Amino acid sequence: MAYRITRKDDLLKVALKLADAGLQWVAMEAYFGSLAKSEVVKIAWKNRSVKKNLREGVWWLSAIDHDGAIAADRAYRLLLELWPGLKADQLGPIHLYIYYKMFIQNYPSTKMDVNRLYYLIQNLKDRKVIAHQSCARCEKPYVTRVEQCRINCGICEYREKLIADNKKRRKNKMGSLQESA
Repeated sequence: MAYRITRKDDLLKVALKLADAGLQWVAMEAYFGSLAKSEVVKIAWKNRSVKKNLREGVWWLSAIDHDGAIAADRAYRLLLELWPGLKADQLGPIHLYIYYKMFIQNYPSTKMDVNRLYYLIQNLKDRKVIAHQSCARCEKPYVTRVEQCRINCGICEYREKLIADNKKRRKNKMGSLQESA
């Protein structure tokens, strides 16, 4: 059963926290409806501590952008860890706030904001993002854009890329050493 906030003042507290975290206004209205239009929430949103937001969409899940793919896999795995068995459409604003705070705490150097997490949840609902049960290499769950066809998670792909890059560097270094000798 999904947790529902019933008291208006509790909902207002969550709205203020998400506004301060920089949740896009469209998402604020989707979660909070008329409460988002209250003066106190508007002021909190205008004075938010996070001014520059990362954009919505699914481009950041791309295998080409390994930072995005790694962040997406971490975000999805954290979502499963926090609420196993809970479906994306059951996640409300309090879930998003907890999810955001936990992600930032667990992965402080990963490029992420509350909007990316919000849209990851929305895109899982809308099936613009596919959740895979198991990576072929590490056997952990991961996500991809619908049009992507990957059998490995972004983390494993990035690890493989680093290994391949290191092999190339060693080979080039050995070749230049042999030429100079």
